[in-house]
Amino acid sequence: MSTPPRRHHRQILSADGTHVGWDAAGNGEPALLLCNGLTTDTHFWRHLLPALEARSRVITWDLKGHGDSKPARSRAGASIEGVADDALRVLDAAGVHDAVVCGFSMGCQVALEIHRRAPTRVRALALLLGPAGRVLDTCFGPAGPALKRLMALTPGPAMGAVMPFLARAGRSPLGPFLGRRLGFIGGDATTRDIHGIVDHWAHVHGPSVRHLALSAAHHDARDHLPDVRVPTLVLAGDRDVFAPTGKVGAPIAAALPDARYVRLPHGTHASMLEHPDEVRAALLDFLDTLG
Repeated sequence: MSTPPRRHHRQILSADGTHVGWDAAGNGEPALLLCNGLTTDTHFWRHLLPALEARSRVITWDLKGHGDSKPARSRAGASIEGVADDALRVLDAAGVHDAVVCGFSMGCQVALEIHRRAPTRVRALALLLGPAGRVLDTCFGPAGPALKRLMALTPGPAMGAVMPFLARAGRSPLGPFLGRRLGFIGGDATTRDIHGIVDHWAHVHGPSVRHLALSAAHHDARDHLPDVRVPTLVLAGDRDVFAPTGKVGAPIAAALPDARYVRLPHGTHASMLEHPDEVRAALLDFLDTLG
């Protein structure tokens, strides 16, 4: 069972004046706050949302320049610290003091930054298929640092053309083949899910994406991990080229005082779409331990 990407009909005003879209559904405690990855919207959570909303109040929101949120009005607003502040404002608007903060991909960095800024507002963390910091140092092997240099040299307006181009390429018959060959997705990804990923790329705000990517490339919460004294689920996939298990997931779990580590030997970065039953089971089992 799955649900389409959610439209966010409520808004908060960020510190730099950007309107950020959010919404909530479901009931029950603890509340869950879902933090998306770069260039993604709630599409990546679509197979998990029905079960999560049947159990808890689930709060979703869009990064600046993504989904129903407007482009960032400042460079500081399009940073890991800036969007972590957005998340806390969303919790305020939802009337939620503390929540289980769940991050996917770059959203793991956002989740850890939320805890660093406001630890009493984080009941627990779920870090799904993402890094604690400096994402471009560990993704794509030796290509990651080169991608960081390329991103730094690419003007913001150029990113506005790159993302629609990638969306068109992803929609082409060659797109799924290349995605699998490069390891972005695995063989279990459906055409509908692939189209859901790439269609969002056509609408993201290029300069906001660039600033967020560069911020994620420099942001580092690994020094904060020993201070995360709340239960934390770390889920990693062995075939995840964005957050490799050995370089990312396992070291994060080892550095945390109270970690539950779940490793998917066949897991890709798209495992929330490709292997939702396993991800859902891991997340629900973790929530059950919280009482």
